[in-house]
Amino acid sequence: MKAAQSTAQGAAPEREDIVIGHDILGLISSAMYTEPLTVYRELCQNAADAIDEAVTSHILEREQGRVDLLIDPMHRTITVRDNGAGVPNEVFAQRMCSIGASRKRGTGARGFRGIGRLVGLGYCQELVFSSRASGDSRVREATWDCRALRDALRSPIHSSLVDVVASVVTISSRRPEPGESANFFEVQLRKVVRLASDVLLNPAAVEAYLAEVGPVPFHPSFSHGPAIAEYLREHGDYTTLAVHINSRAEAVTRPYRDLAAMSASKSTKLHPPTFFEIPSQDGERAALGWIAHHDYLGAFPRQLGVRGLRARVGNLQIGEDTCFDGIFQEPRFNQWTVGEVHVLDDRIVTNGRRDFFEPNLHFENLCNHLVVYAQDISRRCRSYSNARRKERSLTDLENALTAYAKLLKKSRVARILRDDLVDDVLDQIERSRRKLSPKEQASDHIQRVEERVHALKQLGKGSDGRPKERELGQADVLRLLRERIPGGTAASVQLLKMLEEL
Repeated sequence: MKAAQSTAQGAAPEREDIVIGHDILGLISSAMYTEPLTVYRELCQNAADAIDEAVTSHILEREQGRVDLLIDPMHRTITVRDNGAGVPNEVFAQRMCSIGASRKRGTGARGFRGIGRLVGLGYCQELVFSSRASGDSRVREATWDCRALRDALRSPIHSSLVDVVASVVTISSRRPEPGESANFFEVQLRKVVRLASDVLLNPAAVEAYLAEVGPVPFHPSFSHGPAIAEYLREHGDYTTLAVHINSRAEAVTRPYRDLAAMSASKSTKLHPPTFFEIPSQDGERAALGWIAHHDYLGAFPRQLGVRGLRARVGNLQIGEDTCFDGIFQEPRFNQWTVGEVHVLDDRIVTNGRRDFFEPNLHFENLCNHLVVYAQDISRRCRSYSNARRKERSLTDLENALTAYAKLLKKSRVARILRDDLVDDVLDQIERSRRKLSPKEQASDHIQRVEERVHALKQLGKGSDGRPKERELGQADVLRLLRERIPGGTAASVQLLKMLEEL
C-alpha cells in the first residue's frame, strides 16, 4: 500500500537505479570537440584561470604569468605548461579523476564545467597531467591511457564511469627536477594521432589559431590596441596571457594591424575604434564592444583572422567569426566588419563546446542591442559600395574618352562620330550629377571627364576652327552601326578601332 502511495505522489529513485555509463567519456573525448585545435584553446583557458588564481593569492605578479607550448613533431608530443597556482598534492588525484565537477562554477573563472582539460583524450595515446603547488615537496602525475580508454568505449560490456576511469588512470609522484617551478601545471599529449594535415603539430597553424581565439595581447604595431585595452580594463575585467611557442621570446599576439590587405593590390586602413556598451535587462553592463570602421572595400579575407564581429568571454573567443551573422539582415556584411563584443554578464552562458551561447532572455537582449550596430555597418557597406560604383563608372568614361582622343588625332573615321559622342558624354555626365551628392559632384573624376570633353571639342577641327567636312554616306553607316551596338562610349571606341583595322 505504501509503495503504491509513494508512486502516486512521486518519489526520488533509489541510488542504485542511477547509472552513469562510460559512454559519457566518449562524448567528451571525440564527439564534443570536433575541431582539433580546440585542444589549445581549452588548455590555455585553464592556464589563464590558474594564473588568475596565483595572482589573487599573491603567488606571482600579473606580468609574470606565462604559458609555454612545446610542439615536437619528431616525437609527436605537445606540452602545455603554466606557472599558475598549481594543484596541491592532497587533492590532485581527486581533481584529475573528476568529470564535470569543477570547483570553478560560480567563481567568475572562464572554465566551469570540469571537462576542458580532458579535450586531448581523443587526439593522443597518453594524456599526462603534472602539477605542484606552493609548499608541496613532490610533483604528482596522472596518466590517462587513451588506447585503453578507446578499447573500453568500444567494448560491448557496459561498465560504470567510475570503473572505466579507475582502469585507465595511473597516479604517481616524483621529485621536482632541478630548477623546476615551485608551482605549475603541465599537460602533455604523447604520441599525438596523425590527422590529415597534422595541424596539431604545426606551430604556425597553432599560433594563427591562438592569435584569434586566445586571451593574448594586441600586437605593438596595432596603434589602436592600447586604447581598446584601456577601455576594456576601465569598464570591465580585461586580462591577457603571455603564450610562448617553442621557447620563442616573442609571445603570441592578436592579428589586428592598422593596415589590412584585402588583396595583393588593395588594402584598407582601420580607423580609430568606436566603443559601445550593452546594458543588461536590469540596467547593469551586459557587454562592452568596439568596432573599427574602414573604407568598406568588401569582405576581409578569412586568413587575416580579423573579419567579423566576434564574441569574447574572459577575453577568450567564443565560436568563430560567424558567431553574430544572425544579427545582420545580410550575413555577408559581417565579413566586412572588424570588432569585438566582450560579454560581462554571467547569465549569458556559453554552451559546452564554447562555440556559441545557450539561448535565454539575456542572450536575446544582447543580440537585440547589437542589431543597431549591425544596421549601421550595413548602411556603411551599401553607401561605400554605391560611391565606388559611381566612381568606377566615371573612371570608365574617362578612360574611353582618352582612348577616343588618341584615335581622333590620326583617324578621319573617328571624326565623323565626334559630335555625337560628345553629346552622349555630356548627357551621361548630367545624368550622373543628378545621382551624386554635392560632395561627389565636386569630385576630381567629374572635373577630369569634363576636361576630356572640352579637349575632344578642340580636336579634329580645320585651320579655320570649323569642323572638317563629313562624308555623309560613311557617317550614316557609322551612326546606324552605333545605334545597333549597346555599350555607350566604350563600344563606340571599340567600333572605331575595328574600322581602322579594316
